[in-house]
Amino acid sequence: MSSPENPILSVSRVEAVYNGAIAALHGVDLSVGKGEIVALLGSNGAGKTTLLRAISNLLPAERGTVTAGRITFDGEDVSRASPSHLVRKGLVQVLEGRHCFRSLTVEENLLTGALGRSSSRTGVKADLDRVYALFPRLAEKRRTRSGLTSGGEQQMTAIGRGLMSRPKLFVLDEPSMGLAPLIVDEI
Repeated sequence: MSSPENPILSVSRVEAVYNGAIAALHGVDLSVGKGEIVALLGSNGAGKTTLLRAISNLLPAERGTVTAGRITFDGEDVSRASPSHLVRKGLVQVLEGRHCFRSLTVEENLLTGALGRSSSRTGVKADLDRVYALFPRLAEKRRTRSGLTSGGEQQMTAIGRGLMSRPKLFVLDEPSMGLAPLIVDEI
């Protein structure tokens, strides 16, 4: 893969371990330019999720540590930034496992994605309409508690919530898990 001139994400010679002993990443290099779509492919245990957690500075929550290399997002070293700061800056991750607020409705879950960004009600409404256009099933389920929806509907909700934050970089871990086949023209 060629390296973009001004990448929004740069991963350089990254190594990571869990519990101070279990090696998970060895010298990973990756560059993502604005507007690019990049897929990480590999077998189970190859380090895909570990890399995505490192990019979002979520490894410490899993007893993991980046031990070498450097990761920058939009010119900032992610190791020096909290995950919440990275989200506000536009690095949004949808974790594997359909993380929804189970007691909130689908629409309330989606609206949490717009928290922390400065938008008018009109802007939030337009984004909500856009998510419902991408995932019509969510429009049907908008008033249903997320914990009572199917796994695929929860995955759509998690992806929709991420889109509501208007990410600069959208990091998806196992995005199709539980989804029925669908065609998406433009995300």
